[in-house]
Amino acid sequence: MTRSMQQLELEFQNLKVDIEDMGLQFEEQMKKEIAKVQQDAELQFKFLAQKRSEVQQLKTEIQIIKQRGLEAEKETVNSEECVQQQKKELAQKRAEIDALLQEREINEQQLRHLRERIESKRSTLNVEKQKVNEKTDQIERSTRMFKEFLSLDIIKTNSGHIQMIFTNIDPKEPKAKYCFKLALHEDNVSKI
Repeated sequence: MTRSMQQLELEFQNLKVDIEDMGLQFEEQMKKEIAKVQQDAELQFKFLAQKRSEVQQLKTEIQIIKQRGLEAEKETVNSEECVQQQKKELAQKRAEIDALLQEREINEQQLRHLRERIESKRSTLNVEKQKVNEKTDQIERSTRMFKEFLSLDIIKTNSGHIQMIFTNIDPKEPKAKYCFKLALHEDNVSKI
């Protein structure tokens, strides 16, 4: 029996250790549960504080909306006068726009007229250029002919005159030089 007593005592010790372990585990689990409950309580407290803040903010916004409503009522009284003023301003702006459109139309007509005049002047200028080119060609042909037959040299002098020198005029002295000076003035008067 001694052995069974020892066995019982050993079982008792084992049970005691198991109970102590269970107590420690239970205590640990209770601590976790308590921490979780405290954490949940803190979160709910924060949530409630946030909701209180939101409620206060909504109350403030309601007050602002009420104030704006009162201001809007006051403005409604003045709105008819404002509408009339805006109608007058709109009519003035429309009149200004109409005047600007009219001015624009006049300017466009003037621009078309000026373009037509420019085109006409260009056409005239082209005709004149063509005439000048023809005259230049004719003068160059004549100059070549005079140079060839009369040995004509044309020289511009320092005083701005044009000097024309002819040779080959006198058959007895073909190298003899004959010349004259030609001056053109601003009024298209020439002097020899």
